[in-house]
Amino acid sequence: MCDFCEEHDDLFEKPLFYEKFNLGIGGDVNIWIYIDAAKKQICMHLLNDSNGNTYEYHRGCRFCPVCGKDFFEVKE
Repeated sequence: MCDFCEEHDDLFEKPLFYEKFNLGIGGDVNIWIYIDAAKKQICMHLLNDSNGNTYEYHRGCRFCPVCGKDFFEVKE
């Protein structure tokens, strides 16, 4: 396991990507992309600072994009 795909108490602790964008009249938007190894998903979380709206997108993934660990590997 690497720092990105090990299980964390806070999923936002080690994101693959974090950026804050200013959309002008739309306000500031924070974007996090992170790996949820427990659910075997890669996720994107968007937060609009001006109105507090959040959006989340989840997509299943078999391997960690950083270290290549197989999330479906049988542990003995």
